[in-house]
Amino acid sequence: RPQGFIQTVQQSGAVIVGYKLFRDHRPYSKEDIQHLDHLALQCRASMVLTTEKDAVRMPTATKPVLPFRCLRSRLEILSGEEHLHSLLFGEA
Repeated sequence: RPQGFIQTVQQSGAVIVGYKLFRDHRPYSKEDIQHLDHLALQCRASMVLTTEKDAVRMPTATKPVLPFRCLRSRLEILSGEEHLHSLLFGEA
């Protein structure tokens, strides 16, 4: 859901100057990274931001001009932790 990622980035105070969407679970190629780098430079971006899930699919041998960063995500249970635990692991 790219719109959720875009909203999260905007809510963090970052200014999005452009974006490129790819299909989910795509293995990125060296050419993809070069294309993203070129687009980011055209937009005068200071970095390229991706999800943590997609960052692991990026080829490590490619050295982009701009820094590529990933947005880390975490899960925090605000209520119902005991109920979730019993569903996952059974009653203690």
